Amino acid sequence: MRNKRTYPYQSDDTSIRLKSLRNKLGLSQAELAEVFSIPRRTLEAWETTNPANHNPAPEYVLTLLEKVVECEEAIKRMREEI
Repeated sequence: MRNKRTYPYQSDDTSIRLKSLRNKLGLSQAELAEVFSIPRRTLEAWETTNPANHNPAPEYVLTLLEKVVECEEAIKRMREEI
């Protein structure tokens, strides 16, 4: 059985998803790290697209951020309707 690290790098788009979600929230890496108590270096590693350093974010983190973005957007729509 081959070690995962020996497979050719294939972006699973987690770094792109994470950065997109962070941008939708209008937060810098430092701000997102602080709000969610994630070490900044961990967040940087999750967002990297360098195959040698790629460490994808756990799916639960992405799901959580997607829910936060959905809530923020819903609140914004509600405020616009008032």
